[in-house]
Amino acid sequence: MFIPKEFKETDSQALLAFMRSHAFAVMVTGHELMGTHLPFIIENIDDKITLTSHMALANPQAKLIDGQRVMIIFSGPHAYIAPSLYANKVQVPTWNYVAVHAYGTAKLIEGHDAQIAVMERTFKEFGPAYMEQWQTLPNQYRDALLQHIQAFKIEVDDLQGQFKLNQNKPQSDRANIIAALEASGDAYAIETAAYMRKLI
Repeated sequence: MFIPKEFKETDSQALLAFMRSHAFAVMVTGHELMGTHLPFIIENIDDKITLTSHMALANPQAKLIDGQRVMIIFSGPHAYIAPSLYANKVQVPTWNYVAVHAYGTAKLIEGHDAQIAVMERTFKEFGPAYMEQWQTLPNQYRDALLQHIQAFKIEVDDLQGQFKLNQNKPQSDRANIIAALEASGDAYAIETAAYMRKLI
């Protein structure tokens, strides 16, 4: 990802917090250029970041990822920034946004128990209330699901973050932009403003 130095975010805790709050990401493979939108379980143990997910076995990408280097794109809030918001009117429009790219090698998770464990971790992470219902489902139904999914994990070896939030503009302009975004009524714009406020 091209990241101008003023927008580069290197704080791993800030990057992980962003990833966890925007865990529905896009996995991109390059052997055959493909992208799949998936929820990811994000773990950081002893500074080793691991991403775990599962996809439909019918997805051709499921057959391509084992042992392959992949890129996961975590996208967050974004907002159009009108040039009228700057004190100096010799400006062009831009876009503020937050994004993290995680790179690593994918490994398939095989076996009945291991794949069930990934599904249950996913339920607990994103919809814990479902676990009670899940436990009541017939084993035959639950086992049949495994015939249609492929679980996998990615050990991240490169994490790149870009928080493009007008850091290169005067403080007064940034305050004006935050106020405009907050008043817009647009959920993405308001969330973008919240990220901008963290940098003031």
